Amino acid sequence: MQADSTEISFLSLNGPIDFIFIDGGHESHIIRSDTENALNTMKSGLVIWHDYASGLHSDVADFLVELSQTRPIFHIVNSLVAFCIVGTGISQLLALAQHIGFAGFRDDGPLYYSRTVSLWPPLSFFYANMNFHGEHHLAPAVPYYNLPSFSRRLAQLSVDRKSIESGSFQWFGTLIKQLSSRQGLKETLTN
Repeated sequence: MQADSTEISFLSLNGPIDFIFIDGGHESHIIRSDTENALNTMKSGLVIWHDYASGLHSDVADFLVELSQTRPIFHIVNSLVAFCIVGTGISQLLALAQHIGFAGFRDDGPLYYSRTVSLWPPLSFFYANMNFHGEHHLAPAVPYYNLPSFSRRLAQLSVDRKSIESGSFQWFGTLIKQLSSRQGLKETLTN
């Protein structure tokens, strides 16, 4: 198919799509359109963006930094590639765990509307340390491989981290309470 990607819907493509490589127009509106098309089309799979750290295409990096506030975006160190894993069950569960119950605290700062979830170190590695989510929101420029040491440094400095919980499933009770009420369900779906 030959077409302008900003003028077509990827939904018109036949069959399931589980891999999309984005490397075309490098202007913000094109990157946004291609990314929205990719994410709206996939149920699960991998999206890869090229030219993330090229220095020539700052719109790519700017857009992906913005997108990383709502989705785990990973940069492969010493490369021009960034990627996002879409629709895997564990990723969705962790994303929910990181924000559930904090809708009323958004104005209080990033450590009050996101939490860090303790994970087994190998799982944390494969999740690119995005389980250190409060720290990621506090300082999105800290590379994923430095998030554990950044978290330890915050603890040494006695930074108030009310939202950060040490237990992997302490947030689960909040989810159950919210799902049992209409208002809670609305908050759960908008977090």
